[in-house]
Amino acid sequence: MGEEQESCMDSKRSSDMGTLEKSPPSAQPQLPGPSTISSGHPSAMPGTSSTYASLGPSKQRPFPFCRIDTGNFSYRRGAVLSVMESGSGSLLSPSHEFKVFQQVKPTDMTIPINAKNYFIFETFRFAAGCINARSNGTIHFGVGDDVGGKYQHGEIVGTCLQDKLKAKFDDMIKDAIPTCFRQDWAVSAVNQCINPVRVIPVYDEHLESTVKKYIIEVDIVPTFSLTQNRAFFIKFPFKMKQGILSSKIPDGECLYFRDRASTGFLRGSKLDDFQNHLLQKLSQERKILDLEKNLTMERPLNYNHEYNAKKLEGCLLGGETDLRTKYPILFVSKPAFQKKHTQDISALSFIAEIPWIAIFDFDSNSDDNGLCHFFRAQMKRECFLYQPEEKFFHFSDHEELAEAILFPEKTCWIYANGRHAFKVKPHEANRWNGTERCKAVKNAISFFARPDKIPAGKAVIVFLVLSEEIEIMVNCFRYCFDDFCGIDNFLCLFENESAYELWENQVQSVCNREDLQTKSIVGMPWAHINQTVQFINGFQAQTEPLIPTSSGSYVLLTNQYRNKLDDLEVLSKNQCEDLGLDPESDYFVELCRKKEMLFYKGNEVSWLNFFFTDVHNKNHVMTRDKFSELNKLVSAALFYREPQLKRKSVIVRTLYYQAGSGATTLGKHILWAFRKSNVRCCVIQRITDDTAKQILDLRSYGETNESECFPVLMLIDNKNEELVQNLKAEIERLIKTKGLIAEKTVCIILQCKRAQDAKKQRDRNPTDSEYLEQRVSKNEMRWLEKKQKELEENLDMSFRTHESDSEAEDVDDPITEMEKSNIRTAGTVNLDKDPHLFIKFMILRKNFEKEFVRNVVGNSLKDIKGNELLLLRYTALLNVFAEKEDSFVPLHCAEALMGIDNDKYLTMNNILSPAVRVFLILVERLTCGVIQGYKFVDPVLADEVLIHMVKLQETYQCTYSSIAREFLESRLFSDAYTTKDLIFFTKEMLKRRKKLAYGDETETQFSLLIERICSEEGHQNAVTVLEKGLDKFGDPMIAQTVARLFTKYSEFAHAHKYADIAVQLDSDNSYLLVTAGKVYHEEMIKNFKLTRPKTLPMFKKTLSDAKSAVEQYRKSQEADLRGKYALNVHCYLEDIKICLKLLTMINKVEPFIGRDGQAKLQRYLIEPEFVPEEVQEVWKDYHIWMKSIKDRIDGSIDFLEKYLTYNKPKLRDLEHEWFKETFYQQVRKYPQFFGMLENTVIESDEERKRLLACTLLEGHNVNFSRAFDYIRKGRNAVPNLERVMDLLKGIIQKSAFDLEGLISVSLALSTVDPYSKKIPSFKQVYDWCVLLSTLAPSTLEPHLFLMMFLWPREDIGVNFDAGLFKLSKERLDTMYKEQCRKRVFRHVQAHKRITTTGFNRPVPATNFFLSSGKGLQSFLHISSLNIESQKNFDRDQFWESDKVLQTLRRLEGMCLDTGKISFRGNDGTNIEIRSSRPIMIKGASQDKVSFFLGFSWEGPIAYHVQVNEGW
Repeated sequence: MGEEQESCMDSKRSSDMGTLEKSPPSAQPQLPGPSTISSGHPSAMPGTSSTYASLGPSKQRPFPFCRIDTGNFSYRRGAVLSVMESGSGSLLSPSHEFKVFQQVKPTDMTIPINAKNYFIFETFRFAAGCINARSNGTIHFGVGDDVGGKYQHGEIVGTCLQDKLKAKFDDMIKDAIPTCFRQDWAVSAVNQCINPVRVIPVYDEHLESTVKKYIIEVDIVPTFSLTQNRAFFIKFPFKMKQGILSSKIPDGECLYFRDRASTGFLRGSKLDDFQNHLLQKLSQERKILDLEKNLTMERPLNYNHEYNAKKLEGCLLGGETDLRTKYPILFVSKPAFQKKHTQDISALSFIAEIPWIAIFDFDSNSDDNGLCHFFRAQMKRECFLYQPEEKFFHFSDHEELAEAILFPEKTCWIYANGRHAFKVKPHEANRWNGTERCKAVKNAISFFARPDKIPAGKAVIVFLVLSEEIEIMVNCFRYCFDDFCGIDNFLCLFENESAYELWENQVQSVCNREDLQTKSIVGMPWAHINQTVQFINGFQAQTEPLIPTSSGSYVLLTNQYRNKLDDLEVLSKNQCEDLGLDPESDYFVELCRKKEMLFYKGNEVSWLNFFFTDVHNKNHVMTRDKFSELNKLVSAALFYREPQLKRKSVIVRTLYYQAGSGATTLGKHILWAFRKSNVRCCVIQRITDDTAKQILDLRSYGETNESECFPVLMLIDNKNEELVQNLKAEIERLIKTKGLIAEKTVCIILQCKRAQDAKKQRDRNPTDSEYLEQRVSKNEMRWLEKKQKELEENLDMSFRTHESDSEAEDVDDPITEMEKSNIRTAGTVNLDKDPHLFIKFMILRKNFEKEFVRNVVGNSLKDIKGNELLLLRYTALLNVFAEKEDSFVPLHCAEALMGIDNDKYLTMNNILSPAVRVFLILVERLTCGVIQGYKFVDPVLADEVLIHMVKLQETYQCTYSSIAREFLESRLFSDAYTTKDLIFFTKEMLKRRKKLAYGDETETQFSLLIERICSEEGHQNAVTVLEKGLDKFGDPMIAQTVARLFTKYSEFAHAHKYADIAVQLDSDNSYLLVTAGKVYHEEMIKNFKLTRPKTLPMFKKTLSDAKSAVEQYRKSQEADLRGKYALNVHCYLEDIKICLKLLTMINKVEPFIGRDGQAKLQRYLIEPEFVPEEVQEVWKDYHIWMKSIKDRIDGSIDFLEKYLTYNKPKLRDLEHEWFKETFYQQVRKYPQFFGMLENTVIESDEERKRLLACTLLEGHNVNFSRAFDYIRKGRNAVPNLERVMDLLKGIIQKSAFDLEGLISVSLALSTVDPYSKKIPSFKQVYDWCVLLSTLAPSTLEPHLFLMMFLWPREDIGVNFDAGLFKLSKERLDTMYKEQCRKRVFRHVQAHKRITTTGFNRPVPATNFFLSSGKGLQSFLHISSLNIESQKNFDRDQFWESDKVLQTLRRLEGMCLDTGKISFRGNDGTNIEIRSSRPIMIKGASQDKVSFFLGFSWEGPIAYHVQVNEGW
């Protein structure tokens, strides 16, 4: 490369950069050292010379590329520029373009339009050509371009300009860019690629002094950070043709390309070849060359790169292996004036590569033309901007502040001294102290310095000094010095020596010179800092993620938008494809090997593993036999290969798996297989209140028509079932709210769910799920054997290399097995290569043999002692007993346990022994920010470690309870912010039991840990563990668990104590009050059993316990009504159970034994004035309470009957069925005490009939719920139903009770025996409905009945009353919403910010459908359809079954929108009907539809809506 053609970077650096790319990752990057700068180099430009580096009488070098300040520099008229237009061929060496540009006359006071157009056209044509060629370039106006032969090629001619016109060219370019480049990203990039215009005077001794000529120059710098892998098209406006040859401007958009000395536009095959091949190649070449770019400063003569790189790395990492374990904070000064040039600021790209916790920016113009403007969109994390006075001046609660600024998840960008965009002026240095802003900044620094926010020694405080305006930054240095206890965690970066000296002078009062020097780097080029930071971060694929669109193309998912989807890990179509590495290079081979070894050692599979397997045939990932079955399940959901899936908005596919069987890898393999299909793929990293919205945002990103979007396929791995169900419900709610309708599914959830009996769980739902067990097939075993052989061959090759490198070894002797063993344990290199130490791989290879696992544990634990053994023990405890939460020991907690949390030089990476690393891996999890922690490579190993330690008590001296107690007292629970995660896992381990309602496959009374301690050591040891946990965390649910445990073992005094503690800690939690009641409940039962003999005085204790229990249940119901927690139906059920249990006990005590005694008890309970003589005195304190029992039972039964009747079940099916059956069992006991008995005496004949009717139906009432619960007896129910009909008909003065009973029994009889002669006429039942609506207008039942009976149809059987129909329909809708209010749901997680909170509104149940029959037979009860659950309503195959088609009546209507239908009655009345599911229509087309009509408690609902074709 000729000297005259060099850019700001010399060729030496380019060649060095090529070497660097191929160096292995383990090596320190060898960056270029100082080089001699020739006199011809741009940086040698003297600042005061009148001409620049003249080369003889006829040659002159051009002004240095990328320089702004021209000083006194001028060109010489008639000289010829020493450069050629073609350039040197290097992308960094500028090509040149000459234009003579004589369109402006000396007398012109404005630039003529033809001159403007010519200047813009030639500048943009050249600029677009250089940008697409990724080549630097300069266009010179006023230089001969050999047109017509008037001037010599390259001759300096000059252009006449008045002085005031010199500043116009920048404005012309700025105004024209948006009109020629149409995309926003192109406008932004071109704006930054085109440097400010230079106007350089031309010296001519023969020219009159009044005539001034200039050379106008524009530099083009298309850095990779601005251009990425994009093609830049340009379209010139038609009006620009004035002053330009029309043939030179093409029609429409075109792509210019600079090829040597010419700039032309590409078309046809050349354009295709450029976009498909050449663009990628040039972009990669430019990216590599940009790594050496240094446009901001010159290196001092004594500059030592290797020393500074190591110093920079040491200051940033502090002994760690990567920045993810650190909390970096940046203080950046206001840049010097020249630093605001685009190219200078872009050179600081390392700022975007570091995951800053906070940035204190002292440039008030930062979001206009400073660091924030250039780097915010490129940052690794989403940045939130703050003014310190607003967030940090007044705050009292540090936790609330952390939540407000989303610490440590987001980057907190603080405008530390004003913000021009918001008209907040900066303070002068002499007015800084004592201001609110000063105090706010100091408060902010103190906040970040708290050990519960940033652990001691984990902060990295970086001061970036870009100018000499440092006074305020120096104050912040002092604040940090005090709050962070010295300078150990500091790093100061200075552009030059003078800036450092100024800084040193001002901070010497708090920091001595020697300490400052150890933490300062002076004069290190920004390019070298960029390289070092890249090296620290390790290899990161630079792929621009592309995701498919419904148009068949792909859209770029920008970094800024991806940061907003922080709950998701998006898998792109081109994931990992842009590695930028040579597959033959050592770097590539080492990267491939490293990723494979990490995977086999137990780390989670990475996308690179799949990429290396698919693209480079490295065979990292085994294709499991279950892959094809699971693939079919997902494909069926995506492409409707199952009829019942049609029109389901959210489909769930479940992979049940046994722990350690490889479900995560299989699930990700499915996503990898679909990444290039018509689906958008992502992994759910965490579930928060925002996750559902993010999923739908990902679905619609880059789309114009939301109904045509591709579905989202998401993987959810071992997340809490309640969270998953809430997420599904929230997605469905948002779909409905937004009116999103598509002819395909919106979301497919692939859920990996741990289950010990995985196959059994799959068999329950064979169409929706698959299973994976701790077993490998023969095919899989063959793959594993082959892979093991391959790994062993690689190990032997490493041994041979070891032999050849050892001078003391005889090369002729084969290496022995003992020597191999020694080498294996010699260091981490062999730990990373020996397949026998890849425990996760070997467990699979040994097909999960228990003996193999036992041997591994037994042999390895012998070498582990001290704190390492404790770490292993505690991690195993968490992984085994908090398995539902994917538990781990946070890194900072592990450091505290190992005693290195305050040591700035020791790290976990260099103190953990190889034996421990066989068991533990360092994982990353997204909770409140990315958190690192330790967990076992396989849950099977964790369980075996605990079993082994407990079994060998003589060696390890521990039991499960002692391990748990020591764990709770350990140093793990430090003050670090991440301790919140450990606390959450620990509390779950202590209190979370398995329940069907939680989605578990079985039920346990207590957590797995407590169950095991009880079974192996006794409940007292379990109590000591729980008490320790309660003392430590103060969690009311732990106190509740202790109370329940004592209750189980009949230690009621202790149980009462802890139940009271739980209620005191949270009196609004109705579930805790139920537990307090259950203690009395169980104590009552236990004492009654032990009482001998059972006398009235001794029964007082039983009454006391019962009364206390009922009082707790009453408080529980009151707390439930306050609505701070999810609806608690158990407080009503327990209220019924204890009252009926008490009455059963009383029946066993004289004088209430036998039939006469039962009748006496009934009178005692019901008659206000009657008290048996035998209990008159002895039970005198309980008479009033005893007479209130019936009302309490009636109230609780009424509540639960309505709850179960009005609403679809919210609980999981098994839990709901258990609850419903238990409730009705209790209801059937009711007549034993309050029904018609042999000796019951009732004076009123009407009351006698009512009571007998209740007794016949085995309940406390004759209503809708009782009648249709009773028909579950089938034909055996008919006689009693008919008798009840006669009894109620016989009542002359009918009440609302009688009318509801008559209507309900009529419908029930019609359902179970339509030919019964006791069924009244349709007209008679309708008249009862009308009368009931006047007697009980505030209940739902009469309005439901009237809506059904008056539904417009030809064979209605009564006079249609349009007003009454409308009124009933409106009241039903309003009253259901009032009586069945929405309730809060809350799923607590480790951090308040990610705790999911929301409201669930009950879904109305549908009990009747309009059938094809007549009279009462026109209503078909749900029980007649032979379905167990209303979830079948979502399945097309149910609606298309013969039973449904033969019995239900299909109606026709018109679709109003995606959720509503208009039905026109016979009288012309239009009735609006809600659709049970969104209707499959495009847009708002009001198509004709058909549907089945259901009558719900909220109004009519249309089911199985079908758009009529051809209408």
